[in-house]
Amino acid sequence: MKVIGIDIGSSFLKGFLFDMDKGRLIEKKKTPSPKRLGSETRFEVYAGEYVEFVKNIIDDYAKSYDLAGVVLATQMHGFVYSTSLKMEDDLYVSWQDMRCLEKMDNGQTYLEFLQSIISEDEMKTCGVNLKPSLGCCNLFTMLSQNPNIPRNGHLYTIGSYIIEKLTGRNICHP
Repeated sequence: MKVIGIDIGSSFLKGFLFDMDKGRLIEKKKTPSPKRLGSETRFEVYAGEYVEFVKNIIDDYAKSYDLAGVVLATQMHGFVYSTSLKMEDDLYVSWQDMRCLEKMDNGQTYLEFLQSIISEDEMKTCGVNLKPSLGCCNLFTMLSQNPNIPRNGHLYTIGSYIIEKLTGRNICHP
């Protein structure tokens, strides 16, 4: 039984082909992660570039092997907020994005504002405090700064975005 493992990382995208019956790695592929877009505080990447990498890995291995499955590993804590039907318009906002440190009109950062309305006690149930790398802080900033962004978009992790674009099903991966 052959299984593809795909690791979506901040520095590299990696694909692996495993022979599960023999317990060995057959082949691996590695490429630098897509280029960052944006300014000093922004870290965005065209989300479709991740989808294309995964699709190409699956297609390449499927030409030569009978595959039993694909395992996707995505430790990156960012998000894709999609308001378009065109994948080329969608951006992945990385966990390295720091736009919530930008100033609001009142001189407060967006993060400071969120911290003033959401207490540390309220965040304990999430297991993490509000911080610049937290997707919800940067999504709040993005939507606050641009009221023209539709509020009926679809929110994804990078893993769930890839899965939806390849299968047509928006599921949250574990």
